[in-house]
Amino acid sequence: MTKKIIYLFALIGIMAFSSCEKFLDVKPINEKPFEISLNNQDAVYAVLMSAYDQIQGGNFYGGNLQKVGELYGDNLDFDFVQGRNLDFELRNFDLFFNPASGTWDNAYRAIGRSNLVIKSIDENYFEAEQITKDQLRGEALFIRAIAHFEVCRIFSLPYSFNPDLPGIIIRNRFLSTDETQNYVPWSSIRETYAQSISDLELAITLLPADVNAQKFGGNTHRGRASQLAAKAFLARIYFDMNDFVKAEQYANDVISNGGLSMASGSDAPLAPFYNEGQTVPKGGVVWQIVNKQGDDGSGTIRSLFWNAFPAFVQLSLDKTGPNSIYETLKTQGGARFDSLVADNATRPMSRKFRGADPEGFQPTINIPILRLAEMHLVRAECKAQRSASDAEVRADINAIRAVNALPADNTTAGKDNLLAKIRQERRMELVVENDRWHELRRLKLPCRGFAYDSKLLILTPTSESNGNTDLKVKY
Repeated sequence: MTKKIIYLFALIGIMAFSSCEKFLDVKPINEKPFEISLNNQDAVYAVLMSAYDQIQGGNFYGGNLQKVGELYGDNLDFDFVQGRNLDFELRNFDLFFNPASGTWDNAYRAIGRSNLVIKSIDENYFEAEQITKDQLRGEALFIRAIAHFEVCRIFSLPYSFNPDLPGIIIRNRFLSTDETQNYVPWSSIRETYAQSISDLELAITLLPADVNAQKFGGNTHRGRASQLAAKAFLARIYFDMNDFVKAEQYANDVISNGGLSMASGSDAPLAPFYNEGQTVPKGGVVWQIVNKQGDDGSGTIRSLFWNAFPAFVQLSLDKTGPNSIYETLKTQGGARFDSLVADNATRPMSRKFRGADPEGFQPTINIPILRLAEMHLVRAECKAQRSASDAEVRADINAIRAVNALPADNTTAGKDNLLAKIRQERRMELVVENDRWHELRRLKLPCRGFAYDSKLLILTPTSESNGNTDLKVKY
């Protein structure tokens, strides 16, 4: 472990010394330092872990993605949103307030480090068993894929509007010193999604079936990628594209062959959110961000959605009107309401990221990113879209309802009625999990007076646009 830490700090020092104002690239002075530093598998593993660190923290899956997804959506009460988060209400972003600039920066750091891992393997910088190289390469591809996908969803118009519009900048290889001086234009949304799909499909051929089958690095980081996680992400991406055939294919694979099950009992809705540290996750979690004392990226998300003192919660659930998320959960959510909503008189909160401590003072929690429940919802809608039998579609709906202590639905019939039912379940099930805004845009629905294709997006960070003069105004 000491050796790995030394390698990591040496490599980070090289990367920091060779960086500039742009976060898209990790810029070496020349190729030799990396070739020397990455001459063994422990050093490459350390770089891979540093790529995971970038997606673990508060600027990415540790809170900012969930925050942006909810503030753009319709689940929060803006009367109690605090600070400059209020600017989301009017989409009032400027060069001095860019609420997702850290997300951009972290994503491209993760991409750059993943590309460095892939380069070290492709160019045989080190000797190792092929199974070890395959695993490390597969994990790097996984990180690169999800970083591109998540950044594209935040900084671009939705795929459902026009996938040939500008998306983000694709970085699918490590750049030489000379290449970093060449400015590049936007890739399209379609090209960005295609890159993520290609990376994940290749990752599936290289990764172990699940985290318990890792061949290098042990099980000390159970948030590492697996075939199952890559398949679940492919289901999510294809679903966002409204490619219902492929989305169903991957969702069905995860459900049927993943060996996972959702929880049961009175506390079942809480089960996916009570995992902590390196234990095998409960509650049908397909992939999660693992946090533990000394390596915790959950502080941001815990402070956003929960507070032991309701008056200080940053993002509270909307309860204004019969269609608000609060009223929907209260009347239709079953055990989700009692388990997952802190029913404060004025500022109801989500308990999802509170942790098992009733007062919310638990030091760390794991953050589920992909859950079996989402796969059932994806499969249900895909079946409905291809006009499968009502009973087939209801089976997936009822799998979700059973976890939440709701009676089975044996009567909803017809494509339109079933789709409405699925989408209502989805809103309740995935609240504050970075889903709602993307779902509204996929369905081409307005939100808070803004059209689904509103061009009032978060700006590209100046850390990138100032250093890349070929990046024109996107839209």
